[in-house]
Amino acid sequence: MKVTCAVCDSDRVKKIRKRFEARYNQVLVAIENAGMYRCVPCGEEFFTAEQSRELSRQIKNRVREDLGLL
Repeated sequence: MKVTCAVCDSDRVKKIRKRFEARYNQVLVAIENAGMYRCVPCGEEFFTAEQSRELSRQIKNRVREDLGLL
């Protein structure tokens, strides 16, 4: 699968892992080692559809864990 940057259309992107913070139902959630891409020329960081689905699953599970629902 070829990944390109939506901002500058470059195909010079690198897969990276880093901490990502989000809010889910007003709860702040931090996911360590979230997989994403970074564009080398412009620095834009973004998720593929697959990465986004996985991150969403991780966020929901983290909130459920923190609330004692899992």
